[in-house]
Amino acid sequence: MPTPAPANDAATTQRIVNDLNANFIVEAGAGTGKTYALVSRAVALVKAGHPMPGIVAITFTEAAAAELSERIRSRLEQLLDDHHPDNANDLLAANLTPDHRAHIRKAIAELDQASVQTIHSFAAQLLRERPLSPAVSLPPGWATLDDVDTKEQFSNEWDNWLDWALGKDTGVGEDLQTALRYLIGANAGINAWEKIAQSFSDRYNRISDDASITATDLLADIGRHINSLNALQAQCKDQSDPLYLRIESTIQMFQSLQGMANAPTGASMASPVRRPNIRVGNVGRGANWEKGSAAAPRSQFQEVVKDFENAVLTALGADIRQHFAVDYVACRKAEGVATFDDLLVWARDLLRNDADARQHFQHKYSHILIDEFQDTDPLQAEIAFYLAAAPDANIPNQPWHTLPLTPGKLFIVGDPKQSIYRFRNADLAVVQQVKDGGQLTPLTISENRRSQTPVLDWVNAVFGGADDAPGLMPADPGIQADYVPLQPNAALQQPGLGTVRVFGGPSDENAAPLRQRQAEHIANLIAAYAGNSAGANRLNVYDKASKSIRPANLGDVCILIRSRNGLGTLTRALEDANIPYRLEGASLFFNTQEVQ
Repeated sequence: MPTPAPANDAATTQRIVNDLNANFIVEAGAGTGKTYALVSRAVALVKAGHPMPGIVAITFTEAAAAELSERIRSRLEQLLDDHHPDNANDLLAANLTPDHRAHIRKAIAELDQASVQTIHSFAAQLLRERPLSPAVSLPPGWATLDDVDTKEQFSNEWDNWLDWALGKDTGVGEDLQTALRYLIGANAGINAWEKIAQSFSDRYNRISDDASITATDLLADIGRHINSLNALQAQCKDQSDPLYLRIESTIQMFQSLQGMANAPTGASMASPVRRPNIRVGNVGRGANWEKGSAAAPRSQFQEVVKDFENAVLTALGADIRQHFAVDYVACRKAEGVATFDDLLVWARDLLRNDADARQHFQHKYSHILIDEFQDTDPLQAEIAFYLAAAPDANIPNQPWHTLPLTPGKLFIVGDPKQSIYRFRNADLAVVQQVKDGGQLTPLTISENRRSQTPVLDWVNAVFGGADDAPGLMPADPGIQADYVPLQPNAALQQPGLGTVRVFGGPSDENAAPLRQRQAEHIANLIAAYAGNSAGANRLNVYDKASKSIRPANLGDVCILIRSRNGLGTLTRALEDANIPYRLEGASLFFNTQEVQ
């Protein structure tokens, strides 16, 4: 596809640091300076006189938060150094007045008081300040569980709940007990249901009011399925037929479940049900069935059993949602313990449902900056919008992403193509939802500051596509964002630098010889392009320290592998080629032959 005209990143940067009364959502591709843009916004706010303790800067991990804090400090100190070489190209270094310098010095002294942290630690900070709010009602001394404790507590709670749900006179209903007894007695996946219950528990804020999961009358379904199987048996002329006997055993299983409807746990386990084997294959002799074929009865039998198991899953899903997931939340709150997910839900509830608390925090925090927004949980976005909302916003009666915002209070930066934290409830659709809300001005940064033009051309062709081939990142609403081609930064381009070499191709070889050949090829390429004996083929690299071009050496080479399979083959090939190497990561180090 045609390459669009380069975006004017200089104009975008001007708006980020100068237009402090606008709310922005900035999309910045790989290597274009997402975090630099956020740091620039924070420093511009400080320079304009906004106190550092009132600025909230949120990123995804604790390591990233520490780095972000250090980068803000470094940038502030840079501006105070009149002889710093980076000031020549820094918009914020221009026209510094004595007042600007005073603001910067004060911000450096107060940086440790700023909320530069993860969203979970920030949410905990909000809750600790207002734990007794009616919107959350947390007991004194409440604490946050780490991931290990969260898993252990959940597992214990699930086991206790199963014992309770299967007990006598618990009031949970015959349908739930019947479903559980079937799954346990038939060995039909009760362990898998612990994982499903975990998923319900992790996302309880989304499913607590979800009408799509509705209870079913499972016992009535059992009677209906027995009638269906009786009608199917009536089509058989010989009661010794293998398919007839398979159907008969299934009817007996259904009848056993009916008889156990109110039995205590011990009775159900003393007389366990057996899951019907629905892999019927060619079971049944055609001559014994009405139409001279057992194919149709086999298919109908399978459909009846599958329909019953779907009813089991529906009954169990509805009850786990209410009797486990939702009630388990109330139990955690009463005990004064919170998971990471609880922190977000409760902080959202605090800001949404307690007007006094919301106004307090809106006054306390003057600006909200969010890095890596593509990995945002929907709850994080809600929290940010409630804090940035205009004082007269109609929060109870308006979707959060359409709330009018205080001018200049919210700044978001991210790259939708780099969303990787789905396991932490990150939802790419949130980015589009925020855009559609119309409360933030979209900006784009596309000039890559890491790579040379030949590399960027290859990346754009592979991921964005070309006239003769589709790319690997086609747009898919809510799943994959539009691919925005990366543009080279003209000031950083060096003639003769940057190349992409592709080797290998389709092969019918088995994995072992193919890995061996690949490892040898990689070793030979490194020796030719960066090894001590490399000649005319040696590649050139740009050295950041000396700001000059020099021949590549082995220390400039990085080999990325998608898995550890074949790692031993690769390291042996490097050793055979006399190429020294270093394995990054503790697990890789401890797996080396020397350590073993």
